[in-house]
Amino acid sequence: MESDKIKNHLLVDGKLQVCEALKAINGHDDEFELDIFALSLNIEGIDYLSNRNCDNMEYAIIDLQKQLPDNIQIACCQSCKHGNFCPYGDIENEIFCLFDFNPKDKMDVVEIFNYSEYMKSPEDGGCLRFPKKELLNYCEKYDKIDDDNYYTYNGWNYDVKVK
Repeated sequence: MESDKIKNHLLVDGKLQVCEALKAINGHDDEFELDIFALSLNIEGIDYLSNRNCDNMEYAIIDLQKQLPDNIQIACCQSCKHGNFCPYGDIENEIFCLFDFNPKDKMDVVEIFNYSEYMKSPEDGGCLRFPKKELLNYCEKYDKIDDDNYYTYNGWNYDVKVK
């Protein structure tokens, strides 16, 4: 079994902590070229483990969050109000930071992605104002998703509440 260590940020009782998550690869799906893996965290001697048969980082992170006590939240791009999925479909472990935007609904996000200047990299003459990130990334712009006051094209709060 192969393993990767991933730097992870947590909010514990509202205070930021850095810890190490472990991605344990349990197998490989040759048909879809996906790893089968589990994510785990050890917090104060207690092991928390996502489903052992994940083939998708998005749902592995959600499943891991569901295992954690209510006072601990994974602080990452996927759980950040600025972290939005592409409305036209996404690539595994990819999310976009819309920090410079204030979308009001899904159509605002669609319009942002339609504006091709934002989608081109600087090397291609564009200004990629919302860079692609990996789901577990963290930056100083992190802010928890607040569905009541800010639109995020990302089902984090819904998926985490469904147990």
